[in-house]
Amino acid sequence: MDKFMLRVDEISTFIGKAAAWLVVLLMLMVFTDVVRRYAFNSPSAWIGELSVMAYGTLFMMCRSEEHTSEL
Repeated sequence: MDKFMLRVDEISTFIGKAAAWLVVLLMLMVFTDVVRRYAFNSPSAWIGELSVMAYGTLFMMCRSEEHTSEL
């Protein structure tokens, strides 16, 4: 049982650390939305909505890694 729990912890840690790199993608999406809105006067609703969805996904995926890390 201990091996199983250690394996689950390893998987959770891997998913959390991999998802943490999605912050870069989220920043690029927000940057693209701001540039389109202010520089080109061409706002897009889908980038804003996709950013909100990506942030929610990122929060939930990184939460598993936070639970396995020790303080």
